[in-house]
Amino acid sequence: MKIAASRGRRRRAGFYSAIRREVPIRTFNDWNSPVPGFCEVDMVAHGGTSVAGSFIQTLTMVDVATGWTECLPLLTREGSLVVEAINRAQSLFPWLLRGVDFDNDSAFMNDVVVPWCREARSHSLARL
Repeated sequence: MKIAASRGRRRRAGFYSAIRREVPIRTFNDWNSPVPGFCEVDMVAHGGTSVAGSFIQTLTMVDVATGWTECLPLLTREGSLVVEAINRAQSLFPWLLRGVDFDNDSAFMNDVVVPWCREARSHSLARL
């Protein structure tokens, strides 16, 4: 169906495909009563009916255990701004982030955010 919808064009497998393959996927049923600090992260576009032009995006982080939600505005969907917003959210939550789960949006699955998560995990600052 995808090939037919794209009129026979296939996407080239590249860096982002490699990142997507190595990042584990978790569904809501996989949480098993987590402690506070594990967040679902998503972007909300405030562009109305069109995504053309400039508009604010909101990085929304929801703690799975408590429902605590932090919303941070971003001017662009750029990896370094996403990392900056997650770091800012860390200062707003009353506990350490232990992990972040996000969808396969290119704002998250990129060569800035995924390595940052790995680095944070390896330094035990947060189990990301």
